[in-house]
This record gives sequence, structure tokens and C-alpha cells, in this order.
Amino acid sequence: MSGERLSNSNSQNKNTSAFDGFAERVKREQEFVERRREDTRHWARYYVGAEQAFDRRVKANKISETEFMKWEDEVGGAFFKMKEAEYDACYASKYEKDREERISMSDRTVTAEVYAGNFYEERTEILKQKILENSNPKERDAQLKILGDLPDKVCSHIEAERDFDLKKIDERAYLSARKNVHNSLIRNLNEINKLADNHGVRRLTFRNFLTNDDPYDEYKDIYLDTDGRYEYDRSSVEKYMRIAFADLYDQAEKDGTLRVDPNKQSKTAYFHSLGED
Repeated sequence: MSGERLSNSNSQNKNTSAFDGFAERVKREQEFVERRREDTRHWARYYVGAEQAFDRRVKANKISETEFMKWEDEVGGAFFKMKEAEYDACYASKYEKDREERISMSDRTVTAEVYAGNFYEERTEILKQKILENSNPKERDAQLKILGDLPDKVCSHIEAERDFDLKKIDERAYLSARKNVHNSLIRNLNEINKLADNHGVRRLTFRNFLTNDDPYDEYKDIYLDTDGRYEYDRSSVEKYMRIAFADLYDQAEKDGTLRVDPNKQSKTAYFHSLGED
């Protein structure tokens, strides 16, 4: 009997030890998750604060490209610190993550991403010269095409935005066309940024932008943080292009091809105004 009691006692000790080990692992995981979430929140707020500080600076006076690059590094550094801290397993969904970061929730009107449009010509010329140094004609021509496609993408974007005749006939087709050309514009900009990385020169913008190709559930986006995040990127790209290609937009406004549609207001921002997949 004593041997049986000893055996039972050893078994209980092993079970207790196993449970304690499991509980400790759970505790460590919870602490890790909370640290990552806190780091993400910290850098998201820092990023928004840096953008707001930049906005105040450029509202006072225009700045040189040299000063702008310092601001760009500061703002971009905060953004990428936030991205490094992100850990998807910490969140039940992308909607929860966007709610916690809330990077679109600020009164920023001029961001570093947008202001970079002032240096579009200089940066594309530097990138073009790097591309021309490529001795492989097939690669060189393909890269030059990516770089040269952007003005055409902008023109297509303007055309789709002003096609109110199509909107009267088929609003769904109008929204789909706008979404498609805008996503195409963003993808082209992101491709050019990748080329700049590959050639070791300044990107057109310090970060890439989101397209609205992902599935979207408005019922899960309770506070519209995800909608706002996509709208923030959509708006940033449009503002960038209006600076970089001011001549195209000016001409469109002069000849009446770019005009404001009084019925263009939407309930929410990106998915509702440009349509859903």
C-alpha cells in the first residue's frame, strides 16, 4: 500500500509540475503579446506625432529637399518601427489592429508622403540614370517602362474620376473603373519605389501604399478604422500625384475635364466611395 501511495504522489507531482510549466509558458506568451502591442501603439502614436510636426513646419514655409529628407527619415523611421512591432497573432483581426494603431486619426493635411511629390522630377531623374547604367537591355527596358508608366496611370486616373456620363448610366461600373485605375496607380508607384530600393537611391515615397484588393467586412470594422486607413492611403496618393503632376491636373481643370461631382460624397471613405470587391 505504501508503494502505491508513493506512486500516486509521484504522479501528482509530475502533473503539478507539467501544469506549472504550461501556466508559465502561457504567462510568458501573454507578456510577449502585450509588449508587442504596446510597442506598436507607441510607434503608431510617434508616427502620427511626427507627421503632425512636419505638417506644422511646412505650413510655415517651404523647405529644401535636404531638410525634407531629414523629416522623411524621422517620419519614415517611426512608421517602420511600428511595422516591425506589429505581430498579427496579437490581434483577432486586421480590424482590431487598425483600431489600436489608428494612424489615420489625425488632422494631418500635408504629410511627408504627400510633400515628396515636390521632388518627383529630381528623384525620377536620378533613378532613370541608374536604370540606364544597366547593361542588360531587356531588364533596362522593362524598368524604364515601369518608370515611364506613371504619367499614363495619372491620366487614366483623371479620366476615370471625371467620367460622370458613365456614372449616370451605370454607377457600379463607374465605381469599379475608379477603383481599378486607382489600384493600378498605387501598384505602379509601389513598383517604382521597389526599383529605387534595388538601385540604392531615394524612393519616390518612403513607404508603399495599400490597394483595396483585400476582402472587407463593414460589420467587423465597427469604428471604421480600417476604412479610414485605406482612405488615408488613397488620399495620400492622390495628393502626391496632384503635386507631382500639377500640370496635368491644371490642364484638366482648365478644359473642364476634371470637375467636382456634387453627388460624389460617400457615407464612409475608401471602400464605399470606390466600391468593394
